[in-house]
Amino acid sequence: MLASDLPKLSPTWGLCILCHKKAEWSCERCFDLYCSMECQRMDWQRHRYICLPMPRLVPLSHADSTLLREKLISESKDNQVSSTSVEELLKNDDTEKNAKLSNKIRNFTENVILVKFLSSNKCLVRAHKPPDNFADIQKEINAFGKNAPELVVCPSVGSVALLLYKGIFTRVEVLSIQDDKRISLLYCDYGWIATVAKVDLRMAVDDVLKFPRLSAVIILHNVEECSDSKVMSLLEKFEGLQYELCRCIETNSNKIGEEVTLTCGNVNLNEEINKLCFDTNFGKSENVKNSEDIEIKNLNNNEDLLLDLCLDEPCHREKPILSPPFDIYIFQTNLSNFKVVVLDTSALSYGYIGCIAETDLKYLVTVQEYLNNYEDNGQFYNPKLHEYCLAKFENEWYRARVVKIMGNSRYTVVYLDFTNESTITYQDIRRYPKDLNGPCRTNLCLIDGLPTTLNADHINFLKKEITAECKLVIDKVKEVVQQIVVVECPAIIEKMNSVEFKAI
Repeated sequence: MLASDLPKLSPTWGLCILCHKKAEWSCERCFDLYCSMECQRMDWQRHRYICLPMPRLVPLSHADSTLLREKLISESKDNQVSSTSVEELLKNDDTEKNAKLSNKIRNFTENVILVKFLSSNKCLVRAHKPPDNFADIQKEINAFGKNAPELVVCPSVGSVALLLYKGIFTRVEVLSIQDDKRISLLYCDYGWIATVAKVDLRMAVDDVLKFPRLSAVIILHNVEECSDSKVMSLLEKFEGLQYELCRCIETNSNKIGEEVTLTCGNVNLNEEINKLCFDTNFGKSENVKNSEDIEIKNLNNNEDLLLDLCLDEPCHREKPILSPPFDIYIFQTNLSNFKVVVLDTSALSYGYIGCIAETDLKYLVTVQEYLNNYEDNGQFYNPKLHEYCLAKFENEWYRARVVKIMGNSRYTVVYLDFTNESTITYQDIRRYPKDLNGPCRTNLCLIDGLPTTLNADHINFLKKEITAECKLVIDKVKEVVQQIVVVECPAIIEKMNSVEFKAI
């Protein structure tokens, strides 16, 4: 299988994440598939922590009809499994013609680079080598982009658009809608994820979609979903390595199933990930293979430039700090009836606040005193993904961690002691100082009991009741999910319920 066939890696249909029936819908904001709105609602308690607020569902047939059409054309040509035309295959009500697809099992393999894990079962991969005519393809896409109109409507998840990058238009796929101004997207031909403004996008015509793409987000078969920070940290050692991606597609008259597996020799990475997740939950890790145990070579930057997200960066002489050089404390579920000081409300419109226990303020003061006296050496720094560093915010230095690499030496960082995010350049980043080891006791909290979708009145109410530096009483820590602390604040909820709001 050639790199030009890589578009097939992006699933356009599959099984419902809850009941495992054939999915007819996809979450508008992320990649989870559902057979109905009922399954989405039933799965919301799990799903809400990664996709708040609850988005609407969009029909797969509507959102991905073009991709499905291309998929059927390509598979019928490459594998000669059926002489039925694509137009006939797309007619779901014609059971006689659809029967020609029944019990067909097709297997494909592709050498890919695992660029990044988005969760334990979802990862970004890219073709091992670009096609020989890749430079010509880029020139054609750029020519289309120069004449393409601005994208005036909100794009749907999974759609492809054009975006100017380093003076050249390139293709991007919409991964999620962050808010009314920002979109998270995948650079289809470079293999990284970034957040951009909607106004920067241009419309992609059909001629642009016909070209092969070099990267895609895949969902691994039979791998449990987990975004625990310990697990994600352990998975980093498998990133940047070469694997054989195996796809098995089975179709019959009742369902279409797809299985995606990453292997190297006799090592099945899907199984290794499940073992790692299990052992981590039970405090074990000795049975999990390290990346060194898998006989695959790390990519040479000179051999494969697409993996290097910042080609103009100098090599680091010191190792990046990818593990926290200080203790991190998370509110435990047995905590109840305690006061916190609110430090950040930038995500309050989604029900999130950054806060610290009132009794822990002394630790934050000590850290900030160090940073107030920090002597800047003026050495700009290009950090790695997930690296701990110092970052500026409004001309002051704070502890931070890189969560996204945007390209052009721009990074999205989260300020650890306040929980807010910002996109900055390498000029406002420094290596983490070795002698700054004060604990981080700030927590990102989600207020439980809020409406699934917050309208303008709800948001205005919350902004009046919860402000930065105000004190708030937390009645109980309900649960901790992926380092997000779900808290109960009945006084806020009761007061909100007593006020009449406009219908959502």
